[in-house]
Amino acid sequence: NHSVTATRTLTVQAVCPVFERLCANKVDCSFGGLCLGDMSVLNDIVDEFEDLEDAVIIARTVTNAPPFLNLSISALVPGTIDVKQYTPYLKCAAGQDQTAETLCELGATATDDQDGNLTHKVLACPPDSCIAAGCPGHEFQRKGLEGCLNTSAPVGTIFNVSFVVFDSAQPPLRANAFRLVTIAQPCAADEFWCGVTTGCSPVDCETRTLLLASDGDSTPPVLTPLHGTALTLLYGVISATLSLLPCATYNSTEGCGAVAWDGEEGDVTPYIEIAQVAVCTADSCPGTCGPGTVTSGVCQPGVYIYTYLVSDVTGNAASVNVTVKIVEAA
Repeated sequence: NHSVTATRTLTVQAVCPVFERLCANKVDCSFGGLCLGDMSVLNDIVDEFEDLEDAVIIARTVTNAPPFLNLSISALVPGTIDVKQYTPYLKCAAGQDQTAETLCELGATATDDQDGNLTHKVLACPPDSCIAAGCPGHEFQRKGLEGCLNTSAPVGTIFNVSFVVFDSAQPPLRANAFRLVTIAQPCAADEFWCGVTTGCSPVDCETRTLLLASDGDSTPPVLTPLHGTALTLLYGVISATLSLLPCATYNSTEGCGAVAWDGEEGDVTPYIEIAQVAVCTADSCPGTCGPGTVTSGVCQPGVYIYTYLVSDVTGNAASVNVTVKIVEAA
């Protein structure tokens, strides 16, 4: 009565890339939001080329067309990548060197025949609800990958990290690109996962804790918020150089909010977590505003509190609260 089972995982994907649509012939997908029948100029050109993409590129010279949006790739970060479960995957810091263990998101570059360089306007994972308004505050250079993926998701989960850019035409034309990120096993087959700050261990987690505790380490890491613990920002005003998101490394402090150092382990900055603390005052109850969005000028006036948390491998923890007050401009 012995039995054996096997499973197959099926992933249902959209017919067309993100923000493209199925054309009227129910076969082709649009390119840059355009189908063959959308513009007469394409109908005049398309017979000379093998596909819609070539026709759209040539059509750009005779009519306004969507921007060019190019996904930035490297040998370590191609268009489809695996990211280990629980491993931080954030926007690359300026000058950050990537390794197989410290992957980061490169984003995308954008240009337009009429508007020039639009890279600073590339949006990351914008929600459908704000597309009509241009999604201010969702620029990749500002918010990073907040809301795009969750590396704590089950192994095998696939995230479509989408990038979108609009030109200044009326109505605006758009271009989009995406990177598929699959959550992979955090450890090798002969290792044990022992939490975010510890990572993979050659021995089981309980044994590791006992061994490390015998060393007598009882000092928590030093957790440093780079912008202090109290900030006041103006509603509707973008704080271009300010971000509360944790830094990628202790020495990469540009455009981020906190670093951490442990006397025994060294740099534990990649393991900093940040979360909003629900808070209501007598005057307001501002609701949710993510740490990557609070400096973009779109969060309602009120008081927002965020907690940074980091631990070392023996469980010594450090936390710091940062309070952000958003007020109406005078």
